[in-house]
Amino acid sequence: MLFGALDFLATNSGKWILHSLTNTGVPGANTPNGTWAVYARFPSTRMTGCFPHGECCNDPDVRFVNYFWDGRAVHYFPRLAYGFRQSTGCVELPLKAAQRAYGMIHIGTPVMVMP
Repeated sequence: MLFGALDFLATNSGKWILHSLTNTGVPGANTPNGTWAVYARFPSTRMTGCFPHGECCNDPDVRFVNYFWDGRAVHYFPRLAYGFRQSTGCVELPLKAAQRAYGMIHIGTPVMVMP
């Protein structure tokens, strides 16, 4: 079962300009539903977090990071597949989609997470 997709709508033209599968948070570390403004951006940063079962991660050089809520971000993360619940609460994208999204997102851009 697929759990996530990222869509960007060009507000001035009303056309979809980016669609990508995403990974979202595992049960217990859910990616929250709602709308938030991006408050920080980094082309590369270290990210840390823990899964509900206790395993923690400390990942250097996470790329194309756009923080939108309480340490949650839209960013690139290398995975074998996308469209599943695999993260500690972030929205993970494949590389090319993350690069493109990073070029479209700015401080204040609303991020809407929907079920």
